[in-house]
Amino acid sequence: MKARIKRVVEGTPLEPVARAVWRRLPVGRPLAERDRDYDRQLEHVMRRVLDPSSSCIDAGAHAGKVLRTIVALAPEGHHLAFEPLPDCAKLLREEFPTVDIRQQALADTTGVAPFRAVPGDNAGYSGFERRPWDTYPEQGVEMIEVDVARLDDVVDARTSFRFIKVDVEGGELELFRGAKELLRRCRPYIGFENSSDAREIHRLLVDEVGLRLSLMHRWLAGEAPLTRDQFLHEAGGRHYFFLAHP
Repeated sequence: MKARIKRVVEGTPLEPVARAVWRRLPVGRPLAERDRDYDRQLEHVMRRVLDPSSSCIDAGAHAGKVLRTIVALAPEGHHLAFEPLPDCAKLLREEFPTVDIRQQALADTTGVAPFRAVPGDNAGYSGFERRPWDTYPEQGVEMIEVDVARLDDVVDARTSFRFIKVDVEGGELELFRGAKELLRRCRPYIGFENSSDAREIHRLLVDEVGLRLSLMHRWLAGEAPLTRDQFLHEAGGRHYFFLAHP
């Protein structure tokens, strides 16, 4: 069945959506277990690449889970955290007084845009659009207006950022498009969840910026970066969290 669907949608505009939906189907280990594995691996990556003075960016900081680790590992660094949900941004400012908290969404444009604020335990799924595999109930979802910025426009060009975490619920490609100058200048390590077009992600991060792509556990084990075909394969149904690195 998978091979038949692949033949039908491959090379069409439906392919990125089909790949993303397939990735979220309950095949193999439960999604929550995979998320826990990614969290552990990401922490190991940060412990490997950060020193006390490293500066970092948390894009989609939400409740601050990754930001806590960043601040603990790099207490002397200059950190930026972006979170468009007003209540989350407020709590982040209270918990992290030394971090520059921006109540903004990141993309490749600037201005104001409608944003889906998902309530309660599903707030982490908030984003510009509802994705095909999202299972949260539509009841209670509020459309709010959020400020949208390009990373290249809002970061201090004098700061070299060592690490960036990206968890923006489908907006990864647009975020990277708005951050190409930063990525070329800093060549950071980027831990990112991806539900964007994998071909375009590879083209931008590898071909345009000059980074390499790996699965976190492979990088931690000292294995070679993914080739383009390997990345497309892994992003097509096996994994949804990756590491871009120099």
